[in-house]
Amino acid sequence: MTVDTRARSAAAALHHAARTDLEVTTMLDKLHERDAQPRTGRRLVAVAAAVVLVLGIGALGWATWHPHASAPPAIQPSPSVVRTTFPLKTPFTAVLPDGWSQEVTPNVSAIIRSPDGPYVQVIMDPLPAATAESPAPKNLTAQSFAEWLAARPELVPTEALRTTVSGLPAWSVDLRLRSEVEGKATCDADNTGCVPLVTVAGLTNPLGLVTGGHGRAIVVQLPNGHIVGVAAGGTLDQDLAAMLAVDQPVIDSIEFTAP
Repeated sequence: MTVDTRARSAAAALHHAARTDLEVTTMLDKLHERDAQPRTGRRLVAVAAAVVLVLGIGALGWATWHPHASAPPAIQPSPSVVRTTFPLKTPFTAVLPDGWSQEVTPNVSAIIRSPDGPYVQVIMDPLPAATAESPAPKNLTAQSFAEWLAARPELVPTEALRTTVSGLPAWSVDLRLRSEVEGKATCDADNTGCVPLVTVAGLTNPLGLVTGGHGRAIVVQLPNGHIVGVAAGGTLDQDLAAMLAVDQPVIDSIEFTAP
């Protein structure tokens, strides 16, 4: 048998071993068994074995990282969010939860009301319901308005906190009447026993808190200098945390558009 014939025979044997899952160590043993072969034959056998090993490793890698050549699952589109537009002097949109209703005074006020009591009211260009003890700020901004509310003597002491609404600067104040304070005015549409806090051109009565009432006022500063008031309220038997848990998602959904 010639050297070339022996080399081809060895390569064929190793290729057959690799195709039948022969381990690498077995192939190396076969190489060592042929150490006595001439130098040229050993080189041919080594080259053939290297080719088989590369092919084997490549096949193993594909089996490891690509067990299934299936297409990726299609991405399901998310349901569209329905926004409601409110035609105030500065229009805005909001997302109303199922079952909520709306009451709009064009250009002036929008009330978004849940069926269980909590509500959100948005009002345009509110003014402080000033008293002798609480004169209105000389320079009225969203911040000075909120700080004026926080300092009202009828309310439990609190402070105005910086926040945002629709990405705009705003100040938030939690409002609660002192236990000894009793309202004597009429607020909103027909709420008697009220302490007025805000007046709004276009609304007959001021807005405020009834005896034992509580809520949150957010005063928003618009880029054009105008002010928007956002009130979160509810029923007297709801604590503030429970009320805000219902109202806050609606407030977070508010988006103002350019006037």
